[in-house]
Amino acid sequence: MNGNNMGRVGFFLALAFLIYLAGILTVRYRLPPYAQINDAIAQIKETLDYKEKNLPWQFFRDTSAPAEKMVTRDAARVMPGATMISGFTSDEKVHAVDVLSADNRAIQSWRLDWDSLWQGPAVHIPADVMARPQKHIHGAKIAPNGDLIFNFTELAMFRVNACGGLVWRLDKRTHHSVDIAEDGSIWVPGVISHEKGDPAFPNHGPKFEEFTLLHVSPEGKVLKEIAINKLLQREGYSGLLYLSTLNEHAPVVGGDTLHMNDAEVFPATMTPGYFRPGDVLVSLRNINTLLVIDPETEKIRFITTGRVMRQHDGDFVDGNTISAFNNNNLLDDWLDNASGKRGTQGQRSDVTVISAPSGRVVSRFDGGPEPFFTDLMGQQQRLANGNLLITEARAGRLIEFAPDGDVVWEYSNVIDGDLLGAISEAERLPEAMDESFFARARQECGG
Repeated sequence: MNGNNMGRVGFFLALAFLIYLAGILTVRYRLPPYAQINDAIAQIKETLDYKEKNLPWQFFRDTSAPAEKMVTRDAARVMPGATMISGFTSDEKVHAVDVLSADNRAIQSWRLDWDSLWQGPAVHIPADVMARPQKHIHGAKIAPNGDLIFNFTELAMFRVNACGGLVWRLDKRTHHSVDIAEDGSIWVPGVISHEKGDPAFPNHGPKFEEFTLLHVSPEGKVLKEIAINKLLQREGYSGLLYLSTLNEHAPVVGGDTLHMNDAEVFPATMTPGYFRPGDVLVSLRNINTLLVIDPETEKIRFITTGRVMRQHDGDFVDGNTISAFNNNNLLDDWLDNASGKRGTQGQRSDVTVISAPSGRVVSRFDGGPEPFFTDLMGQQQRLANGNLLITEARAGRLIEFAPDGDVVWEYSNVIDGDLLGAISEAERLPEAMDESFFARARQECGG
């Protein structure tokens, strides 16, 4: 080794010693940048602890969860009928849809996974969506003959019989909800992902979501598809497309600007008023908007913005009134769902009722002494006896309220001990859909 090389080695050894000494002095005497380094280490540790302790979003720990899944508090006031529940199981790849009797017996069950139902390439699905590790059901309804119609959200829609056999599949990226009209046709939200900008949508992109309203026949054929973003443009509501912009000088937007999450048709059996048979109520979560459209003329008949926040599940109450599950979500996070705390930060969701003629809020119901809250998903169903069935989705809980606000029935999707799975969909079924109804349906399909 020549003198030059030895000099370099000596220099680097001395430099390393000085750095080591500086580190010791920094820690010993709390010299700058000790505080900044300590904060960075604490933040990294907190992030790692969060990922280790917290469960995937569809699971939740609640140390106060009841030992029994189904609890009937007042049987005389519970709305009769079985309950369809679509929820998560311990297997992240398998989604359960069960029909439970009043005594918590499964009178019909489906276990559904994407890989079994979709064979072959799915060319209509973008690669990044297809690569998502979880494929789950969001939006499910039981048809009059006992078939199940459902979305693997943002992937495709399916119809399976009571035995689980595939009746048809639709290669449209449906999501969030399914509504079956009296004629058996289906209304469902759809989405189209734009990888590049589109002249039809100024200042959008390069990647953004366009939402559609699909009308599908009972046989799985698309009867009509209405482009919701373009409908807002035509009807003079272009400003709603740009509410998510943070650019001071140009309204540039991208991604999931609207987040359409529900579509429901006005029932033919309901007395018309401001609304009429055939109208469709649409929910746009990310702009806190509900609108009712005439799908024949593609005109907006009613719109309200800002009365609800991050809402789901809009329903027609009567010919003049609508309601929605108002998530009222101001969480900065779901918090530590491994701690046994719900992490609501004191917030409450509610059911908001809005009068179309006046545009005003008629009422809000938040459970009173027994509040409910979910940051994502959530549903409300008005029952024939006046009760209200609430789906507290992320907490994996169903609550049935009597008209006076008393809780008369509840269900928790307990997977194991204090571990609960989210409930994406629930519905109290007509009394005719009882145990014998599903037994006949299975007999017809050979089950």
